[in-house]
Amino acid sequence: MMIGNLFKNWTYQLFSPGSVLKEKYAAFKSLLTHDKRSHELLAELEDIYYNRKKRDFSAIAKLSTELSRHVSEVVHDLSRVCPGRYPDLLFFYKKIDSYIRFMTTPDKVVVTPPYVLRLEDTGAQDLHLVGGKALNLAIVKNTLKLPVPDGFCITTNAYYHFIEHNGLRREIDERLSKIDIHDTGSLDRLSKEIEDLIMAATIPPEIQAGMDELHQSIAVKDIGVPRV
Repeated sequence: MMIGNLFKNWTYQLFSPGSVLKEKYAAFKSLLTHDKRSHELLAELEDIYYNRKKRDFSAIAKLSTELSRHVSEVVHDLSRVCPGRYPDLLFFYKKIDSYIRFMTTPDKVVVTPPYVLRLEDTGAQDLHLVGGKALNLAIVKNTLKLPVPDGFCITTNAYYHFIEHNGLRREIDERLSKIDIHDTGSLDRLSKEIEDLIMAATIPPEIQAGMDELHQSIAVKDIGVPRV
């Protein structure tokens, strides 16, 4: 790619020097635009970091992604202004960008079963699946042997599968990235939008089947209608 750019530049200089000047001028204008925006984004990220401003992590990821795009354009424009002058710049940009992407990429989530767990089948090892409240109920029931109504938990795996099944991750992250915690109107509006997205989504059949099965088994056992 660099050799191609050099060849193009030499050819233009030989046969159309005016075109070279126009190309460099356009590249320099573009470089200034992207450089300005890059500094604005850096300032915003530094303000969040040094002033300990509370922002959802999706906002950090969004700012980092936009910064990466503008820095990439700066590197590209520099190669147009001075072909061959900075042969290693693209390599180092990609290396640094890969580090940033690694740090801002969320951990992989598990979308496989179990999607529901009975309280009697829940133990300390399942804290990451059911949360503290359900786990405490399970401990009271299974370890302390105290009376606890039959019940079941919908796991975090079910939640992540639900989100992936409906393609909601990007939509939710986009709204979370815009939340201003000091503006109650922003919190109310965006929370309502996220709520509407979730309420309009469909429950995957395998999760629905698991809930229906356990719900029915408790109803039959208790000869009544279980509480939800």
